[in-house]
Amino acid sequence: MLFTPPGGGPEKPESEFTREELLWLRRTSQEGDHYLWLHNSQIMWRFQPSVQAVIDDPKVKMDKDLDLGTMCNKTIPMYFLPSPSHGVVAIIIHNYIYRRWFHPYRTETNAGQFVYRFITPKDLGNCIAPPSEALSNTLATFNGILCAKVEDYTRTSRAHQETSNPNHEPYVLRPLFKALMAIVCCADYDGEDSTTVGRFPVHLVRTGVEDGLSAPISFHDEIAAHRMEPMSENVVKTTLEAATDFIMALEAREIAVFGIQPDPASVAEVLTDDEGHELTRLPSTQWVSDKNAAKWGWGGRGRRMDEYFAPIFERRGVGGYKSHLFMSQMHAEGRALPDIVTIDGGLLTFRFNPNHLPGSPIIPDKVLRTTYSKGKTTFWDEQDCVFCEADVAKLFAPAPFQVR
Repeated sequence: MLFTPPGGGPEKPESEFTREELLWLRRTSQEGDHYLWLHNSQIMWRFQPSVQAVIDDPKVKMDKDLDLGTMCNKTIPMYFLPSPSHGVVAIIIHNYIYRRWFHPYRTETNAGQFVYRFITPKDLGNCIAPPSEALSNTLATFNGILCAKVEDYTRTSRAHQETSNPNHEPYVLRPLFKALMAIVCCADYDGEDSTTVGRFPVHLVRTGVEDGLSAPISFHDEIAAHRMEPMSENVVKTTLEAATDFIMALEAREIAVFGIQPDPASVAEVLTDDEGHELTRLPSTQWVSDKNAAKWGWGGRGRRMDEYFAPIFERRGVGGYKSHLFMSQMHAEGRALPDIVTIDGGLLTFRFNPNHLPGSPIIPDKVLRTTYSKGKTTFWDEQDCVFCEADVAKLFAPAPFQVR
């Protein structure tokens, strides 16, 4: 396999890389893997516990153990109140926070480190209003039960680790995760993208559990500086930007006292090349020297994730939300409804039942792709065979659709 060397140039096999170039390649690959794993675990494989069921019976099994492990090594939980816009809001917030948190070559990415762990309760219904004090208290109660379950899980994992794999990455439930949580009302979405979502409203909730912290959590200074608005004794309303500033400052405060948890040196493994020769035993944040970082700049798989894949994920999230608005509009106006609609830029995808298109050629009930331009749309099947070109105004009688 061929790889682009740091700083660009012709691709070459790993065997022709210098030791420093191999360390760069390994680190940038780790950065790309970290972004993709976080995106999948936060967005694709949503953690959707039944809040009320867990509160009613704290012993109830909560999804799968893997989800409990992903609570570890995160600063605080972020609860998303369900809404049709949840998917796009989560993607946009994730991209925004990741770019603020991540620093090429220097951010600790081992063991799934990140600022937030996204949680989407599945039994709250569609929430169209900011969280009430009662709902905030309910989620704080749930968070306490969740943390207890995670701590039980980590104890079991640690015991297994000691007997089977002493180099296994440890799970650490941080004290801040038990002490503070964020709540996002997805219904507040107003067309923001990852460059403007910093203004998005967020509620921060102190749970009252502050064991293990270097000092209590106080909103006083933020309220005095008009960056937060008090809603109750333990709840403030703020923006995503201000909330992230506050949380990252709290995390820096805790690291200054206790160090990074888990300790990067304790989880670092021996890094080898393809032939098994040792490259280093240092944490990955030390694989690329300051001199090489300045000479080569940022590159590799981590940069590709940020510049190429992150915008694609975001665009698809926006397209999915527009699909929901489109279908809602069609339904409200009594028009023929496709079974599935997705919109990605100028590309629309439909799954039609033939009965939805009276008088049209018989189109099998399968996924069709279409381009839409100047009121005309052309349908293809999955083998790119053209079925028909239709006037959108006639296709969706009585009038052409608009995506609002």
